[in-house]
Amino acid sequence: MSAPTTATVQVRPRSDARHQLVTEKWATEPAVPIDEYSDIYGNPIKRLVMPAGPLFLTYDAVVAVPDEPDPDALAAPQAPVDEIPGEILHFTLPSRYCLSDQLMSTAWELFGNTQPGGPRVQAICDWVQGNIAFKYGTSNPMTTAVDVYQGRIGVCRDLEWAGLRLDPARNAEVKGETRVSADDSRIEVWVVPTNEELVVARQAAALMAGQPHA
Repeated sequence: MSAPTTATVQVRPRSDARHQLVTEKWATEPAVPIDEYSDIYGNPIKRLVMPAGPLFLTYDAVVAVPDEPDPDALAAPQAPVDEIPGEILHFTLPSRYCLSDQLMSTAWELFGNTQPGGPRVQAICDWVQGNIAFKYGTSNPMTTAVDVYQGRIGVCRDLEWAGLRLDPARNAEVKGETRVSADDSRIEVWVVPTNEELVVARQAAALMAGQPHA
């Protein structure tokens, strides 16, 4: 860093009824004071002032998670908006990256005739899988969901400004638990196999059913 900079870091796994943090190790080099708080979603956030010059952050954790398969959400009902608990309604509001107000008409055109509930969530997942291409270098810090929809292409945001550099070759040949960050990346990134579409569908189904967000 060229000058002292305040930063927030969200790396600590959230502990709840299904996920338990067993051990963790957090360190900075050089050592700096750390303040921790919870955001509006209950996620633990670390806040620190990064000094001028190099700063290395290290985090390692072991988390206990259930090993049973995720429940099938296809049968989940869709709750009327007036029955959704008020404390989770903010998940439906526009955000900096997901401009739901601009995408609302498109969403109804594409999915308005699908069966409400789990089948509608699956239809959305299928559409994204079949229509959005994943390609490096197509997104920047200003990219939104509207840009991805219009361009039919996108990628996770580049984080080289934070010291993270991905290795395209490793990303293209992921097998099991694989490191996908480049050798010169200051931050190591590993891919752990999971079914992201199923996780998103399960959380969307829980939202429609009026359950707290996981």
